[in-house]
Amino acid sequence: MLSISNIDNRLFAAKLHEKKEIAKDTWQFVFQLEKEMHYIPGQYIWVVLPELVEPDPKGSRRAFSLTSIPSDGKLVSIIFRSGQSGYKKSLLALEIGKEITIIGPGGYSFCLPEDQTTPVVLVAGGVGLSPFLGLLKDSVVKKSSRPITLVNINSSQERCFLIEELKTFQKQNSAITIRNFVGEFTPEVSKDILFGEKTLFYVSGTQSLVDVAHGTLSQRGVFEHQFHFD
Repeated sequence: MLSISNIDNRLFAAKLHEKKEIAKDTWQFVFQLEKEMHYIPGQYIWVVLPELVEPDPKGSRRAFSLTSIPSDGKLVSIIFRSGQSGYKKSLLALEIGKEITIIGPGGYSFCLPEDQTTPVVLVAGGVGLSPFLGLLKDSVVKKSSRPITLVNINSSQERCFLIEELKTFQKQNSAITIRNFVGEFTPEVSKDILFGEKTLFYVSGTQSLVDVAHGTLSQRGVFEHQFHFD
């Protein structure tokens, strides 16, 4: 259980700066921090709401991957799907300027290795794309030469989001390859993925996506030490 008393130095007062629906049931929220947060692309934050419009057995806070990058300054962003939980309803009910609390940053599972020659393949299902947006943005800003392949999968066309932004990343950095799919992760999706012994695979999405991607890629010769999951 996360204890606020042990992380006072990671508490940030924030206000909702922007909210917009970017696809069916898919929202992007931007928060303005009172003070700057130091984090690494790929990390996450906890968003703590001051009150709930409906009770939620899981409480008033949830973890969200950061889709922003450190150079965005005091603006941090998240992406999520709407839902029927008391927390999600309360989050969507927030008005611009509403004060909330952010705890973070946390997690290093999706942070890229320091060695810029290590290729990575990012497999994203739905909003599992969130942690990878920061990695891609950072790669563009820093003009990184690291080979990055994104395999982005959504269940339907209407649930696809930020497709044009992803295409822009590829145009701005030739080391980035973007592959968008509608449907499920299948052997057909993975057949054109090129990798070597040094390639790392980051898989983010539902448990079913993680299981299928892991099984399919393992059959193609990817070893356990090459996988990172969320």
